[in-house]
Amino acid sequence: MEAAKIGGESQNLLFAYGSNLLMLQQIDSAIVVFKKIFEKYPQDAMAKNHLGYYLVDLNRNAEELKWGSSLIDEALKLSPSNVAYMDSKGWALYRLGKYPEALMMMEQVETAEDSLKEMFYQDTSIYSHLAAICQALSLNTRALDYYQRVLNIDPKNENAKKQIE
Repeated sequence: MEAAKIGGESQNLLFAYGSNLLMLQQIDSAIVVFKKIFEKYPQDAMAKNHLGYYLVDLNRNAEELKWGSSLIDEALKLSPSNVAYMDSKGWALYRLGKYPEALMMMEQVETAEDSLKEMFYQDTSIYSHLAAICQALSLNTRALDYYQRVLNIDPKNENAKKQIE
């Protein structure tokens, strides 16, 4: 807040402020900040995806879930081949119970030729998302493979261990 008083409302400052509020679990305050970003910088795909994914992952209520999904859709319209946004959309479809569509989106993430893709595969989230989606579709062998990939990246991941058991 002090930085905002000194530095105004630059795009990067607002994004950092909103992101920090999310990390501090001050969701409603973060939403106010992100709405300010959307108003001042309507082409900010990263901010739309960031808040959208957070709301989808948080899954507090149906209204926020739908809004989060629509924010991700807006980000994808601005940057259609961004694998992070595609992953967010796959997770949103999963949360909305649209498992076949979620799997199709995540398969696009797997085959994307985005130069950033390798960075995302060092994180467990894409494999965790794929595993949960496959599990929801009773594709258990495939789900097990993805959970094993999670453990290859993060051997202490308790959720993956539990799901494999």
